[in-house]
Amino acid sequence: MLHPFYSGSRIHKISGPKPKGLLGNIKELSDHEPTTVYQRWVEDHGHILGVNTLLFFYMLYLADPRAVAHVLAHHVDYPMHKDVRKEAERVLGEGKARFLSPAFGPYQIRELQSIFYDKCSELCELWIQRIKSENTTRNPADTASVWVEATSWLNKMTLDVVGLAGFNSSFDSLNPDGMPNELSEALRAMLAVNGNPSVLDYLHAFLPITRIIPSQSRRKVDHARKVMDRIGRELIADAKSATRATASGDISRKNFAAKDLLSLLVRANMASDVPDSSRLSDEEVLAQIPTFLFAGHETTSSALACFLFSIACNPEVQDRLRAEAFACAEGDRPTAEALNKLPYLDSVVRETLRLYAPVSAMLRTVTKDDIIPTESRWIDNEGVEHSGIPVVAGDSIIIPILAMNRSKAIWGDDAYEFKPERWTDLPATASSIPGVWGSSMTFSGGLRACIGYRFAIAQMKATAYTLIRTFRFALAVDPAQIEISVNAMTRPVIRGKAKEGPNLPLWVGLVESESAL
Repeated sequence: MLHPFYSGSRIHKISGPKPKGLLGNIKELSDHEPTTVYQRWVEDHGHILGVNTLLFFYMLYLADPRAVAHVLAHHVDYPMHKDVRKEAERVLGEGKARFLSPAFGPYQIRELQSIFYDKCSELCELWIQRIKSENTTRNPADTASVWVEATSWLNKMTLDVVGLAGFNSSFDSLNPDGMPNELSEALRAMLAVNGNPSVLDYLHAFLPITRIIPSQSRRKVDHARKVMDRIGRELIADAKSATRATASGDISRKNFAAKDLLSLLVRANMASDVPDSSRLSDEEVLAQIPTFLFAGHETTSSALACFLFSIACNPEVQDRLRAEAFACAEGDRPTAEALNKLPYLDSVVRETLRLYAPVSAMLRTVTKDDIIPTESRWIDNEGVEHSGIPVVAGDSIIIPILAMNRSKAIWGDDAYEFKPERWTDLPATASSIPGVWGSSMTFSGGLRACIGYRFAIAQMKATAYTLIRTFRFALAVDPAQIEISVNAMTRPVIRGKAKEGPNLPLWVGLVESESAL
């Protein structure tokens, strides 16, 4: 990731924020929300920036849609950097998208729809119990509403969904009488330490030699990974036993089917009619589990929390969304196709994921000299005009997802506002964004785009539909007390208390009937 001048790199000639001492701009990223910093840099210096990361080393920040499209389309020439990949594998394991792909096709997602509704209904019942309880904190201005800290409940619900959809296992996280879920606690620990990086953590990322000095977060992550690996091995053993029982001695693909991710992977490992070259070892199967847990649980939970925050702050959006949901002819549990035909629900989900993309940025490295095309000509620090960006092997590129999703040059002066109506009349500039879903970078783009985007969208729509038909929402604190943290994950926190984790206090009341609208 570090790339000195003698390599021939010219990134240091590109306009960007002024370095601040020997640590370049690392201290600024450590002291402030990275995405807030990225957005300010893009507004001040444009969509093409050279940023000093440490000493004399620079990285290219790309928010230019044409340039980003080129990088994503040539994923072999612009892969994830090996040091970043190693760090990701240390946390999540060596997950491979090609192994996970069978579980994320349109047919498989439709088959999971009932799980989304079942678990959201279970969450609704628990909140209804709170509303009916005499020992619940009530809103002084509306005694029919009770206090709920939403993020913890959403985390439990999405973990239970992933348990069934991914592993055909009931994690029972929503059970109020159940034991704390060890797997969920391990995930929480990983996100907590990676969501509050220290200067030493940044040095680990940008200067690999410093990793001989272990940080506190690194030790906690290593412990959490051991917990996840142990539980993962238990899940694999259970899946093998179930596979043998289902196949009645003849373990071949034609003799049994599976909807959940783990069973699909175990089948590929055990089936007699699968060639050895396509067979997975237990270690390869194990490596997929943290990836799916993180992608299918944490990102969806964070997006749903941002959805509730958005509609709680915008009651007119909430009312319009509820009216559309009650007008749906398919009642409590519409099919995925019916949900996709609800235009305002689609606009609200798109706007939530645009403004609050769960992952805020991605990093790529350059493996061969190239000229990255740009939408328009630009001038470097020496006054030289360019029609593209010259890069050399070893250069590093950051694509600031949220900064692109919120770019005023792309979306207009109201880019930072939550405005679902924009999706019925998108600005022409938004069509140039090379995302795999909609005109946003939320799920990335190209062949390396997020393979689980259909899963996330389907679960988000089913959950939003069910919640809005059941409850009305309002913030239980002054809106100024809530901020959207974008470190490890984009999620609401109490201002000044981000290190305490996600927090969204809401007043939640029942929607008594359709006639109440």
